[in-house]
This record gives sequence, C-alpha cells and structure tokens, in this order.
Amino acid sequence: MVAVALCTLLLALVVWTFRQAEALRLARLQAEQARAVAEEARVVAEVRASLLARSAQAAAKLGTANQTKVGSLWAGLSVNHPIFRAGQTKELRIEFTLVNDGDKVMDPKIPESRIVINGKELSDSRMILGSFQDGTRVKGLPPGESVQFDCLLGDRFEEPAIYRVSWKGAGFQSSDIVLRILPDEAR
Repeated sequence: MVAVALCTLLLALVVWTFRQAEALRLARLQAEQARAVAEEARVVAEVRASLLARSAQAAAKLGTANQTKVGSLWAGLSVNHPIFRAGQTKELRIEFTLVNDGDKVMDPKIPESRIVINGKELSDSRMILGSFQDGTRVKGLPPGESVQFDCLLGDRFEEPAIYRVSWKGAGFQSSDIVLRILPDEAR
C-alpha cells in the first residue's frame, strides 16, 4: 500500500511538472504572437503614415502646380460643369474660394480683385466681385478661415471656345480652371 501511495505521489508530481511545462510553453507562444502582432501593427502604422505624408504632399502640390503664392491667402476656382453648349450657358456658375493661411486677420480686398479670362482681365470684374457681401469677412478674414461665393457668368462665355479662367487680387492668385463651350448642336 505504501508502494501504491508512492507511485500515485510520483505520478501526480510528473503530471504537475508536465502541466507546468505546458503552461510555460503556451505563455511563451502567446508572448511571441503578441510581439508579432505588435510588430505588424507598427509596420502598418509606418506605411500608413508614409502614405498620408505622400498624399498630403501630392495634395499640396495639386493646388499649387500653376499657382503663385503671393501672400498668405490661397485662392481657388471651380465651375459647375466644364462643358456647355453655345446658347446654353445661362446656368454657368463659377465658385470663388479664398483661404487665409496666415496667422493674422486679412483684408482680401475682394472688390478690387480681378477675373482673368484667357489672359485678359474681365472689364466688369469690379462690378461682379464688388456685389459680393458676406458681413465682416469681406474686410476681415480670420486665420484658418475661408470664404466662398459664386457668380452666374454664362453671358461671358457665349462663343464656342476653350476658356482658361483665373482670379487674382492684391494678395492672391488662383490656378486656372478650364472650361469649354461647344458649338450649338446642329438641328
């Protein structure tokens, strides 16, 4: 009976040792897996950061490729449709956007700015842009803020042609936008 008790005790000791070794092996395996997951997450974060940096650089270049930055104001133009038919330009709308990239309140002097079409200043720019009203932001555009407005200008684009349009002021100049007026469809 003492021999059976000793055998049982010895067997219990062997089982306990085996279980401890197995638990230790499992803990090491989990630690290795956690390290692998952490390393993968680090690599993914680096790749994302690199892609975001490249994307930001590309976006910065995209808006300034043809744009000369004169001051701390950034100007942009957009058109509601890049193609119209002659005689159907009534709804041609150009949107003007101005952003203050500086650290001071700026007077963008919008009424004194000019719309340029195919290299020539539009003679009635002052009338068109002077009619823009937006309260205090006309004379004081805070840092980091923007102002947007649009104008119906279809009567300036009646002839079939390709038009390059830009906007320039004392402290800004936009890149060109291009729009095309196609000949009226033959009937």
